[in-house]
Amino acid sequence: MVANNDVQNMKGNASDEIKAACARMLRMYRGKYNKKTNTSFVDYIGARIQITEIDIQPMAIAPNRKEATVICEITVEEGKHGKRRRCSSLPLVALVGIPAVSQSLNMVYHAPAAVGAPLRIINKTVAVGARTLICRGEIWDMENTRLIASGVHHKMDASKPKPTNKL
Repeated sequence: MVANNDVQNMKGNASDEIKAACARMLRMYRGKYNKKTNTSFVDYIGARIQITEIDIQPMAIAPNRKEATVICEITVEEGKHGKRRRCSSLPLVALVGIPAVSQSLNMVYHAPAAVGAPLRIINKTVAVGARTLICRGEIWDMENTRLIASGVHHKMDASKPKPTNKL
């Protein structure tokens, strides 16, 4: 795994600027974890996610369009859960520079992941339009070559706030 999401150690053809933007976005999702009180355990998981590769390439079906792939890794620990959605926005950051806001996140769980299992989280952009942005992700148990979960994340640009009426 890439220690502390150091862009110099990330694989892929994305520029260092894009890799740094994805690493910043992942850090932004993290909160502070207090080991003494064992609070914010989900943020603790976010701190352990490592970005290992970022690629931007032409889409196979539409070569005039680009798609981004971001691969992350984490090891399963006891009593920990979630944070796949943190990774699912990273291809949008790599491709268009914004994470957008969620409309829906649909997950299918295929198999359990054992404590200690190394997981690879593979996220790709599916569609990047003017109104809707869609990413697809898969979580793989690298030790057993088994699909753990898959999902689709629909996002949209945040709307601008309406002007306030001052009466």
